Amino acid sequence: MSNIEVAGSTRANGPGLFQCGSCKRHYHRLDHLARHVRSHTNFKPHRCAVCGKSFSRTDLLKRHVAAHDVRNAKVNNVARGAADEVPGRVSQACRACAANHVRCTESKPCRRCAEKGLECVYARIDDPMTPASPGHEGSQANHLLRSPSSMSSSLEAHITESMSLDVNGTQERPSHVLSRHPPQPSPLRGGETLHQVDFGITTGPPPPPVVHQPTFAPDDDFMIPQPELPTGCCTPTFAEWNFLPGLWSSAGNASSIAVDQPFPGVELDDLDLRFLDTYNITVPFELGGLSPSEPSQPAPPMGISDSPHPASRALEAFRDHLHWRFRPNQKDRGGAEEHNLSLPSDARDDPSPDSHISFARRVTAARLSNSARDNIMTIVIKSCRPENLPKAVASFPSVDLLDTLIQFYLTSSHARADSFIHAATFDPNEKKPELLLAMAAAGAVLTSDPTLTKLGYAMQECIRIVIPELWERDNSLVRNLELTQAFLINLETGLWSGFSRKVEITESFLQSPLTMFRRGGRFRKSNYSTVILDPNTTVDNAWRSWIQEESFKRTAFRFVQHDLNSSIYLMVNPLVSYAELSLPLPCAPSLWAAPTATQWKSLLTPPLSHQPPPIADYLDDPGAFKPHPHAPSPSPPLDLPIANEAFLACAWSLAWECIQLTSLHRSAPPLHKPRRWNTFLLSSRREELLKLLEHFRLGLAADSTTTTTTTTTEARMRLELILLHLHAPFEDVQIFAGIEGPDQARGAYHAVREWAVAGAAAEGARKAVCHAGQVLRFAAGLGRGMLQGPGAVVLYQASLVLWVYALLSSGAKGRSGLGPARDDGRTPAPGLDAVWLNGEDDLALQRFTHFGLGVPCLKGPSGQVAGVLLGEPEAVLGTVIGILRENHEGLPKPHLVERLLQLMEALQRSSVGMMEFHGQLGRQ
Repeated sequence: MSNIEVAGSTRANGPGLFQCGSCKRHYHRLDHLARHVRSHTNFKPHRCAVCGKSFSRTDLLKRHVAAHDVRNAKVNNVARGAADEVPGRVSQACRACAANHVRCTESKPCRRCAEKGLECVYARIDDPMTPASPGHEGSQANHLLRSPSSMSSSLEAHITESMSLDVNGTQERPSHVLSRHPPQPSPLRGGETLHQVDFGITTGPPPPPVVHQPTFAPDDDFMIPQPELPTGCCTPTFAEWNFLPGLWSSAGNASSIAVDQPFPGVELDDLDLRFLDTYNITVPFELGGLSPSEPSQPAPPMGISDSPHPASRALEAFRDHLHWRFRPNQKDRGGAEEHNLSLPSDARDDPSPDSHISFARRVTAARLSNSARDNIMTIVIKSCRPENLPKAVASFPSVDLLDTLIQFYLTSSHARADSFIHAATFDPNEKKPELLLAMAAAGAVLTSDPTLTKLGYAMQECIRIVIPELWERDNSLVRNLELTQAFLINLETGLWSGFSRKVEITESFLQSPLTMFRRGGRFRKSNYSTVILDPNTTVDNAWRSWIQEESFKRTAFRFVQHDLNSSIYLMVNPLVSYAELSLPLPCAPSLWAAPTATQWKSLLTPPLSHQPPPIADYLDDPGAFKPHPHAPSPSPPLDLPIANEAFLACAWSLAWECIQLTSLHRSAPPLHKPRRWNTFLLSSRREELLKLLEHFRLGLAADSTTTTTTTTTEARMRLELILLHLHAPFEDVQIFAGIEGPDQARGAYHAVREWAVAGAAAEGARKAVCHAGQVLRFAAGLGRGMLQGPGAVVLYQASLVLWVYALLSSGAKGRSGLGPARDDGRTPAPGLDAVWLNGEDDLALQRFTHFGLGVPCLKGPSGQVAGVLLGEPEAVLGTVIGILRENHEGLPKPHLVERLLQLMEALQRSSVGMMEFHGQLGRQ
């Protein structure tokens, strides 16, 4: 090591540009300086994956791993060559063996010192320093790297004294201490610590190493900080942000290096910087240039679990992959994602993203300015912790990348941001930076690019902290539209993240903005006026006033839609009551999308100047407000997709009440008198709700015959799910599936079995699986990459009902009419009528629903010709998994989709054990 260092410092062409801040040696390459610094600090970043030993250089690690390979091969094959008999290199030799150039042993004291009676002395990780060579002029300071707290004092002081070694090898301490702060440990990877002290040497012993044991939950591994260089040498405090001369910069004046000089070859093995080759040059989230996602490993063969309990695999599936139930630990905290705020921008990203990114259209003509980017970065500075601030500020995304992410969010067909953000008047340089940051965060997450997704979630965490502080500082801002929209976007991003911590935070934070909107009167009709052009007001002012009022209205319905999605996803009570929604529905999309005031006025003809109806009128008769060519009088124009979402939100609230009352009535003890609930009233209310939903279902089907859009298909999926919940005890289904463990599953067995295969109640189960099959049908018809977020959750809930029904009916095929299968287990045997649950709603499906006639089957994904029997649980879940995978084929999958796929695959592997568990319960 010392020979290499001397050679590096005595080249014929003069001293190198890079100088060690401790011993003042010069190097021509930065990687040589970095390797030399490790000799001072004894920092060993390269860890063996086999035995856990650490090395300071990659070549030593490779040689060590090769020795492992030799030993493993030697065990399997005794007849090896003589070269295999060479013992492996030890991770650290003692000083006596190193001085005599003989082989040492891993165990200390080593064998040679023990035989000769010598003192086995070796440098430990926590030693303050290991000298480079005995004859070196001037010795080392204790540590080159220092804590940020002692950085300022040591930079201001000129170090004139250095330590020296006497003949006996003891260190002479200076008469004074330069640092005013005690040494502070800085955590490193693998539980090691590096004591960062100033150049002055304190008289006390070094503090003990602090062992950091990461205990992140399986679904929160994105919060684990990535390996990085020691904090003290690369990230000083914000006030001292400069390159330290003689440390990681060139010796002398830093300006002596030309800007266009190529960066020296660096062996940055500790950081994965490969993404820097493409960011800001190619678009990682451009659909046309995405590489197909790597195929997942094939699932292990399905069989009975090794655990003594047959239902243990289902319990493990929910325990390992249930992402909406948060299991906190001490490492879960605010600021854990701040290290992801830095996304270095390549210097070649010039002049703008338009030279590298081709959008089909830009929503806004104005581009994000540098001042707007500075305002966004100010938000990050306010919310960021001091230790993460320098890196976040130095490597914050460029203005072009932020502008691209905002445009990507505005144009995303999945986000549909233009339904509540007025695109024609949207100028990013005039909007609040909190709204811009929330939109950029949502756009980064929607890309599904791993690095950009981490950046988006880190920015989303900043928004969650900053906006409540603004509301606390100035209470008048609670009525500000842009801040409310920013917080709503933040909630939507967190809800569909697939990370349990974010999901729980989103659920708890939804109440605050809803309360502000409710107290501001934004759910009441009195706060919205009819559109009337005043002759004393200019058209432009009237247009902008209408936009402000319509934006509040559309944001209110966006809250209602988010509340619907959150309630279905988490199976919790809706927070917005259908009775309090007296505000009118949004106006026609043509008025909302008018690019100028003149065009808006031309569309505002007298028939169109009427106020749209409230949601109560639309709930009573949705078909009355749809355009009919032969209608005697035109109906007031309204935004039908938003009206349909509002209808489904109110219908879900009504269905949730019915489900809760039914659950309360069903929970009556069998040996006591029944609850004080009139079953006739409950059944009557349920039947009225089913008639209302069936009427709406026919209307959506009629709309689909003329124009099929993504919004209509998603509305039909949610409608089928609401009908499914009305016909299936979903809470009991989840418990029987294993979400609460085998004991609770045993308790829910009789209720679920009675629902599925017992007597007249089985008609409700058949209706439930028919609605679940229709969910699969509409999910398969969605566009490529659109099955995410709410759609993916709807598909999962439908699959769970189908799977549990298949588990229970597989043991009762003769009684339930499922019939025998062919030898391959797919499609019914000849002579039996197949009923395709995910096919068209035809007469065969109606006969099965009401009379149980036919053999229920599921059509496979588009690439499969044969279907699967509903009595085959493994094949049923395989069909659903195939639909979800096919929708994202060739595209990066969002984290939520990955977690749902993992959960369903784990449940699929537990099918055999669950059938055995069902058999045990049936025999009891």
